[in-house]
Amino acid sequence: MGTAKPAIHYPDMSHYRFVTPHRTGKWYPDLLTAQRQAFAIGAGFLDPRSGMFYPYKDSKLEVGSPDLEDDPQGIAA
Repeated sequence: MGTAKPAIHYPDMSHYRFVTPHRTGKWYPDLLTAQRQAFAIGAGFLDPRSGMFYPYKDSKLEVGSPDLEDDPQGIAA
């Protein structure tokens, strides 16, 4: 009947990574992906049954804006 309006998506302007005293994770475009990958660097784990994230001692979450000029790692795919 009517004309569908195109969906406008505004991307989240933040990216996320976990940091431990000895390792730094990659930047990810969303928090859930960063939490899923935190185990790889020993920053914590995401319990798949409850959906809860459990950070390990001394791990920190960093939130930044994607300024790729200053970040040689870039955003992980």
